[in-house]
Amino acid sequence: LGHLGLNVARSTGKTGQLNIEISPTSDCISTANSVENPRKKTFYFVMTHHQGQAMFARVTFYPSLFYNVLMEKITSRNWYDRIDENVILGALPFRSMAQELARKENIKAVVSMNEDYELWAFSNDKEKWAKLGVEFLQLETTDIFEAPCQEKLWRGVNFMNRFLPKADKLPGMPQIESCNEVPGTIYVHCKAGRTRSATLVGCYLIMKHGWSPERAVDHMRECRPHILLRSKQWEALRIFHEAKSSSKH
Repeated sequence: LGHLGLNVARSTGKTGQLNIEISPTSDCISTANSVENPRKKTFYFVMTHHQGQAMFARVTFYPSLFYNVLMEKITSRNWYDRIDENVILGALPFRSMAQELARKENIKAVVSMNEDYELWAFSNDKEKWAKLGVEFLQLETTDIFEAPCQEKLWRGVNFMNRFLPKADKLPGMPQIESCNEVPGTIYVHCKAGRTRSATLVGCYLIMKHGWSPERAVDHMRECRPHILLRSKQWEALRIFHEAKSSSKH
């Protein structure tokens, strides 16, 4: 059980104490009078463990995004890196860079692992990408604490396969032909291009080459050294690899 206390002031000018408790099972809001001052309210907001993680991801989004911008400026990190001739793994593509990115890298598809709140202020939505001739798929995954579920990973890999040249189509994936699907580069991103999006690109490499999760991650690190996969992302890659090995998709 976690706890966070914050002083709050409402529009009336009255102050109170906001207590946020993170519980694996509870989800409720309650109030109580302060013993020291009966007129002063204490607000208790108890949230589930998942809700606490989601709140933490939201609170840290802007500071960590600006940290990524700073690191790109002062270190050797790139905002995005090409993984192979068809796929780029990168950070959040800012709206200001979208047109040049699409032109320079021949972007035909974008896969975002971000939640809605991560996109609205800085990045293109589906309609804005469409105006640039780019198809967009969003596979919402909470930052830091979660890995994309298997259903999203398979959807993402299948979507990516549509934009690959015929010679590079992924073995074992549905082959869909359409005049609207012109081969080109797929830009896969999350906020920093390190964890959520790297998980999906790892699955793509597993499908393309038949690699183990370890080999896929090694290749991504050669191209983008600062990727960061934690235990949940490794588990997702291994489950995907086992499913690929044991069944035909």
